[in-house]
Amino acid sequence: MTPNILFVCVENAGRSQMAEAFFRKYGGKKFNATSAGTTPSSELNPMVVKVMKEIGIDVTLQSPKLLSDSMIDESFRTVNMGCMDKESCPALFVNDVMDWNISDPKDKTTDQVRIIRDQIKSEIIHLINSLEEKKIKYSNLQIFIAEFVGTFILVIFATGSIVYDVQVFDGQLGIPFAALAPFIALLIGVYAFGKVSLAHFNPAVTIGYYITGHITKLQVVYYFTAEIIGALLGSLFILQFIGDDANLGANAPNYDFSILLIFSVEVLASAMLMGVIFYVMYTKGLRGFSGVAIGGIVGLDILFLAFISGASMNPARALAPALLSGSLGDLWLYLSAPFIGTMIAAFLFRGKFHAQRIANNE
Repeated sequence: MTPNILFVCVENAGRSQMAEAFFRKYGGKKFNATSAGTTPSSELNPMVVKVMKEIGIDVTLQSPKLLSDSMIDESFRTVNMGCMDKESCPALFVNDVMDWNISDPKDKTTDQVRIIRDQIKSEIIHLINSLEEKKIKYSNLQIFIAEFVGTFILVIFATGSIVYDVQVFDGQLGIPFAALAPFIALLIGVYAFGKVSLAHFNPAVTIGYYITGHITKLQVVYYFTAEIIGALLGSLFILQFIGDDANLGANAPNYDFSILLIFSVEVLASAMLMGVIFYVMYTKGLRGFSGVAIGGIVGLDILFLAFISGASMNPARALAPALLSGSLGDLWLYLSAPFIGTMIAAFLFRGKFHAQRIANNE
């Protein structure tokens, strides 16, 4: 499927239409281009039609279109041409957007519209060059496969280590062994699949990435489906080849502590995990130590916090063994607290990523 670039403004009568036309002319066949507006006009700006015709580009067959969620979800990159009407600004409706801040040609003179036209052409050429440099490599199907395999591996290590410890060592290896296993799994997963899918392997992490604008709504569906299927098959593997002890490695809190403390600790563990992941993203890989950092924070959270909350931090990892073993009593904790923790971290980091994108696009 050819990736789509979406250009948005308010009326979709001038700037975004010129951008779409320029991109179609210079972008080649590797990308599609569309444009839309939040409150589209009934027709194109006649002055825009005139100045584009001057350089041999006919836009008379184009027409203003209403911006929809599906357009945003199905686009690889969304460009906001610039907001004159702040109440209907497309940037307010789009999660991950480039903002070019180009003047509206409405009510401008011919010479002024020519200047705007040339500015848009320059931005389009720059955008095409940057897209060529980045070269889109991975489809949603490739992301699905990476997340499926990564989650499968993680669940086998994280829960299988607990079952194996009970079966072979009568549980004597305890929490340190349970902390080491997912550390190793994440070392493998992050370095093997990080460039393909960002190595979520965790629905709560996926929600965090959605909040910060790294993935679309459509991709959330791919991620969730892959993670849940991968986790369930991982637990089935444990059941078939290792055993059914310890409720297949299902997480369990320590009710010697209050439920308020247990819930708070699980939120904290999940927030710290998401915070480390975002720091790795913000530093573009933490100089090659991304797997060590992400696996390390999971291991440390388990080592120091599992005796209170169970330290799942991962709804898929908690769901699969609980469903297959029938131990559902504590599942509510691991289907709620991790999402709260990662969402807190995501909202704290969202501004940093937005500023980073602006700096990268200047």
